[in-house]
Order: sequence, then structure tokens, then C-alpha cells
Amino acid sequence: MRQPRGDHRGILDPVRLRREVRFRRHLPAPELRPWVEHYWLADWALTAPFVQQVVPHPAVNVVFRQDAGGPETGEVAGVGRRLFTVTLTGTGAVSGIQFRPGGFRPFWRHPVAELTDRRVPLTTDPLTTDPAATRATGAAAAHTTAPTTPRATAPTAPRAAGSTAPRAAGSTAPRATGPTAARAAGSTAPCATGPTAAHGAGSVVASPRCGGTDDERRRALDAFLLGWAPQPDPAATEAITLAEMIRTDRSVLRVDDLARRHDLSVRRLQRLFLDHVGVGPKWVIRRYRLLEAIEHVVTGWPDWATLAADLGYSDQAHLARDFAAVTGRTPTGYARSLR
Repeated sequence: MRQPRGDHRGILDPVRLRREVRFRRHLPAPELRPWVEHYWLADWALTAPFVQQVVPHPAVNVVFRQDAGGPETGEVAGVGRRLFTVTLTGTGAVSGIQFRPGGFRPFWRHPVAELTDRRVPLTTDPLTTDPAATRATGAAAAHTTAPTTPRATAPTAPRAAGSTAPRAAGSTAPRATGPTAARAAGSTAPCATGPTAAHGAGSVVASPRCGGTDDERRRALDAFLLGWAPQPDPAATEAITLAEMIRTDRSVLRVDDLARRHDLSVRRLQRLFLDHVGVGPKWVIRRYRLLEAIEHVVTGWPDWATLAADLGYSDQAHLARDFAAVTGRTPTGYARSLR
């Protein structure tokens, strides 16, 4: 039986994370596992701000959180290509859904590339996202006014009765900074204490009661996604399979090799990944190799030349350049910061 991923790959300071934040992962309901990697829950009670940096995976996340005394917010976080920095303060909780690379497309009516480097609020309106607006990035997108803010809505199909979305109760929301962390204005998901009154177009994104155990939060996330009624998508299945091969097979180092193995043209592979994963296959290959390099540093002091060769870099300097471009640190500087 598949288990939630046990590593902290991509989290640059996992030791401090474990010390400051109660972080855990859970598997979704079996019928959701073809698309969803895991749920992730985080709760904290801090006496001082805690800054955490994460190198994002090539995956879409749906994140629910709540400002102190304010409404719950829900947003879709597309694949982030740059370092993500978040500052946690006070007491808070977050419930998140990490999709498998390629797994969000059955839940979304547009190419997933339109979400890349974007954080798009969930709303209670029918899904009428303007693709041109969704492609906006950076500070301008973060300050879009409410009428033109691109929004994602659940469900995209008639919802199952009693569908609920997770409530990060009694919490303060993490304050995100940096190029990929800008949040669009007005991203609220209303709290509800029971089944929604209406289903389909215009129905609310419901939330369970404030508080709850891990199991209650997991079941709320299950209900939320099952209410979204994902449909079988052979292309999504193909994208998921190819992305998983990149993640697990270290010999996959070039896009043309991957295309040849699966009897696909490079152009077809590019289109498939942009539509279903949100980034191209070359980017996915490089990101997974970088995440592996980070994990090697976290677990020990590697032989840099050997590691670079194993991960397909031309030499140690090539690895160091890629590492610094994403993390802002050299591999040796990062290794020293952990010791």
C-alpha cells in the first residue's frame, strides 16, 4: 500500500520545521489517489516569527488557511518556478492538497500552465476564469482588483451532497513573500457548518466546523475533491506516468530520451506537459534532480563531483550554478547552514 512521502525534499530547513511546526501528510481516499499525491497539514503556536523557504515541486497545490479573526481563504497554487518564502507567526493551521504532477488537469478547465507562478483564489462563482488574466504574473497580478481577479471555483461539475472543504481553524495564515507568493485579493472561502444549500453553478465552497482532528480534516478534503467530480482523462494519466518516471528514474536526463522511450515527438511531449503539468519536461527533469541534490545535502555531506555526475550535470560547477540560481546559496554554503 502506498504511503505518504516521508522525506522533506524541497524544504530547506527541515530540522527547524519539525521543531517549530507540527507538519504531517495523509493519503487521500483511494479513488482520489490517481490524481492526488497527499494531503499536508500544518499547525503552529509560535512566540517569534518563523521563516521557512521551500523549493517547489512541479505540482499544483490547493491550500486552505485562515487569518486571525478573519474568514477562511482557499486558493489554487500553481507550480512555482522560484524559491517560495513563507513567514509564520502566532498560532495557525493550514490544510493543503498536493496533486501529482499532471493530476490537477481533470479538476481544471484550462491548461495548467495558466496557473504557473500564480496563486488563484477559490470563489463561490461559476468557473469563468479569464485565461488571459490568469496568465498574468508578478506584482501586477497580485494587485488585480476583485472584478477582474482570475478565480478558480469548486466544483466544476455538479457536487456531491454535503461536500465540504477543509477549515484551518483558530489560526493565523502564513504570510508569504517573494515572486511566487503574491496572493490575489479577495480569496475567501465561506465557513459553513453543514451541507451546502445549492449544488452546481453558484454553490459555495463549504467548510466543516471550526477545529477538528486530522481524520476530520482529511475527510473534509476528500469530500471537497470528490464534489469536484474529476473525470477520467487519458492524457492526464499519460502526463502523470511520465512525470513519475522522471521523478523515480535517475537515468531520465534528457527530454529527447524520454520522448523516444515512449514513442512521442518532443513537441507532443512539450504540449502534454504544459497542458497537464504546467511546465515543460526539461524543467521537470531539472527540478527533480535539484530536489534530489538538496536531499543529499540534508542527509549528509556528499561528494559533489560524484553527485553532479549522477544527476546528469556536466560538472560540479554546473550543479553549483543551478543550485545557487534557485536557492540563493552555493551547495557548500547551504550544507554549512544545516550543520
